[in-house]
Amino acid sequence: MRWLKEDHIFRHPWRAVSTASWLKYPHSKSPHVKNVDVVSRELRDGKLYTRRIITCQNPLPDWMARMLGSKDTVLCEDSVVDPVGKRMILSSRNVTNESVVVAKERCEYFPHPEDHSQTILSHGSSVEISMSGMMKRLTDKAEGVCVEMFSKNASRGRAILDEVCHKVRMEIDHLGEIAHPHHGQHAHASATST
Repeated sequence: MRWLKEDHIFRHPWRAVSTASWLKYPHSKSPHVKNVDVVSRELRDGKLYTRRIITCQNPLPDWMARMLGSKDTVLCEDSVVDPVGKRMILSSRNVTNESVVVAKERCEYFPHPEDHSQTILSHGSSVEISMSGMMKRLTDKAEGVCVEMFSKNASRGRAILDEVCHKVRMEIDHLGEIAHPHHGQHAHASATST
C-alpha cells in the first residue's frame, strides 16, 4: 500500500473555496475527468450531504491498462459541508476494479486558524493493488504509478480550484455591486471628502 499526504493553503476564504469546489469540473486543465454526476443530496442537522459519481479516464501506462482491463475509472465521492463549523470533507473511493485496486482519497477544507482569509486543504490518498500470483515488484511499480498520478492530479486540481476561487470571488463582488449600486459610490464620496 502506498500513501500520499499533502497540505495546501489557498489564499481565499473558506466560503469561496468550498463554493469553488463544486464548480471545479469539468475543466480543460483536467481532461481526465469525464463526468461528474450528483446522485444524492440532502440537508441534515444543518449540514449538506452529497454523493457524486465521477468518471475518469486516467493516463495509465499501456501495461497497467491491460492489467486492469481499461483506463476508465468510476469513483464514488461522499461529501459533508458544515457551513457553521466551516468544514468541508470529501471522501472518494474507486468502484471499478476494486477487486484489484483500492484507491481512496480524502480532502478536508477548513479556515486557517491564524488567518481566516485563507483556507487549508488537508489531502490524503492511498492505493493498494493486490492480484493473486502477481509479483511483488510489479505490484509496487503499479502502486507507484498510481501515487504519482494522484499527486499530479491533486496538484492540477489545486491550481484549478484556485482559478475557480478567483472567478467566484469576482462574481460575488459583481453581484454585490449590482445589489448595492450606490454603496461603492457612497464609500468613494466619503473617502474623497475627508
